Amino acid sequence: MSVPPNAGSGVTQTSARRPSAVGRADGAPTGDGPAIQSDDPLFRKVFEAAPTALILSDATGRITQVNKRAELLFGYARADFAGMQIEELVPEALRAAHVQHRTAFFKAPSERMMSVRDDLQGRHKDGRLIPIEVGLSPVKTADGVQVISAIVDISQWRESESALRRSEARFRQVFETAPNALIMSDPSGTITMVNGTTEKLFGYAREELVGQSIDILVPDSMRSAHAVQRSTYCSSPAVRRMSERDDLVGRHKDGRQIQLSIGLSPVDTEDGVQILSAVVDISRRKAAEEALKREAAELAQRNKELDEFTYLASHDLQEPLRKLISFSDLLRQDIGGDLSEHAATDIDVISRSAQRMRTLVQDLLALSRSGKSEMKRARVPLDRLVDDALDALSVQIDSTGAVVTRDPLPEIEVDKTLITQVYQNLIGNALKFAAPDRNPAVHLAAEETDEGVRLSVIDNGIGIASEYSEKVFAPFKRLHSRSQKEGSGVGLSICRRAVERHGGRIWVESKEGTGSRFIFVLPQGKDALCKET
Repeated sequence: MSVPPNAGSGVTQTSARRPSAVGRADGAPTGDGPAIQSDDPLFRKVFEAAPTALILSDATGRITQVNKRAELLFGYARADFAGMQIEELVPEALRAAHVQHRTAFFKAPSERMMSVRDDLQGRHKDGRLIPIEVGLSPVKTADGVQVISAIVDISQWRESESALRRSEARFRQVFETAPNALIMSDPSGTITMVNGTTEKLFGYAREELVGQSIDILVPDSMRSAHAVQRSTYCSSPAVRRMSERDDLVGRHKDGRQIQLSIGLSPVDTEDGVQILSAVVDISRRKAAEEALKREAAELAQRNKELDEFTYLASHDLQEPLRKLISFSDLLRQDIGGDLSEHAATDIDVISRSAQRMRTLVQDLLALSRSGKSEMKRARVPLDRLVDDALDALSVQIDSTGAVVTRDPLPEIEVDKTLITQVYQNLIGNALKFAAPDRNPAVHLAAEETDEGVRLSVIDNGIGIASEYSEKVFAPFKRLHSRSQKEGSGVGLSICRRAVERHGGRIWVESKEGTGSRFIFVLPQGKDALCKET
């Protein structure tokens, strides 16, 4: 980094020796060409306007001329450079070596292009070190051979390079530790990179895959089609999320096939666009799904058979129960006044037990029918169904002094019989489980939601403890003894079955002593699900 005397440069150095040619290794002139005049206006103009820091120095390391960029780079004013040795711009630890490099350069001066080396650093005035690139050009001057050092601050480049390296390291860490198998390949299908999960999934060592065609992981019968699909994708690459198609399979090293889910992403690299394949083995999940389907089919068949058996059994049981009740009454009449008190009590027990059994069988039959009858959906005012339910409950309503109120109810598309039955059971329960210190009050509400029509039956009864909020919907589940409350415990089961057959759901919100809110949602519109179970 050196320069000759220049009155306009702010660096003024003189020399008694003025060779007219570039010196040889022994210091003698090596050419006859004209020397550069450092005070030439054109030279000064070009030197000053250069986009890089320029420093002209002689063979002794004395700086003879600098430009504005050099001032900005090293933090010295131009006057500070006068008489400065070039080594003062070199880190102290490297100055001795720099003197040797300078001496060797002037023995055989020649142009040296800029190069990127990790050990090239300059020293700023404040002592900090600056990573730099340096290019050298020997020039003939009136004061002998000197060298122009062109210097570029590469700090930002180094930071960018460091950031890139950190980014690459993070990418490789994420790539390697990803739970999915990751495979990078070029548009021709050649594998360029895989992670450890890929080795485990396909049974190949990494070195067995890199450089091979990705078709090595595709079953033989599918390779031709895969090549076409790969070509089509690479002609217009875009992110494709994991697919769950049943026909996506890979080939293990041992030849067996693996069911896969695969996602694709194009990645820009220095070598052009490559394709990142994220691969998940779904063999176990598919096997579990198939097993679940088989079990569901078997369960559906068993439920169907059970429903048929329940229907037939409950139907056939009613006849002997009717006879038992009827003949108990006949027996009482036949014996007449000769019937002892104990015998009368025994006949009453037989009759009441038969009546309870008959009620239980009828409820069992109703439960069976609630899931077996054909669905007949029609659009109907909900008020009409509520009215039908209230008519059926009129005796209980009158006897309990209950008050039933309602919000405006919509017109909906449902099976009229099933939904009437839902309202009849829910309102009937509110009357049956009324609080002893107040008359029953029941309110019916409705609102539109994204899920469908949300309907509520709200009462002021004795309520339900939270731990029983799900159990009450189980068939024959009773929370009270028969001596406290009549019934078989199938009413809420019938409600759930009816609602679920409409594709809806039902639940209860309640606390003991504060009443209950039974809520059921019925999907509406063409997408409403009608379940036939």
